[in-house]
Amino acid sequence: MISGRSVTSIATHPTRPDILIVGTTNGAFVSTDNGMSWQDAQYDLIGIHVNTVQFETGSEDPHWVYYATKSLGTLRAYIP
Repeated sequence: MISGRSVTSIATHPTRPDILIVGTTNGAFVSTDNGMSWQDAQYDLIGIHVNTVQFETGSEDPHWVYYATKSLGTLRAYIP
């Protein structure tokens, strides 16, 4: 699903390295199998330039991810 897209940022879950999130110039995508397959991340970010993706660190619940976008500001989503 991310084939042909320009990746701007990648984040690995702090305690589950099989979970990856990428930000691209055309949305954000999540993989739960070490990048073998990808699906749209939370929110409808297709068409949105995602500058940065980052998991919350220093928390007992590292399932929150932040998306910094050019047009929508910073968004926060829960990744189970």
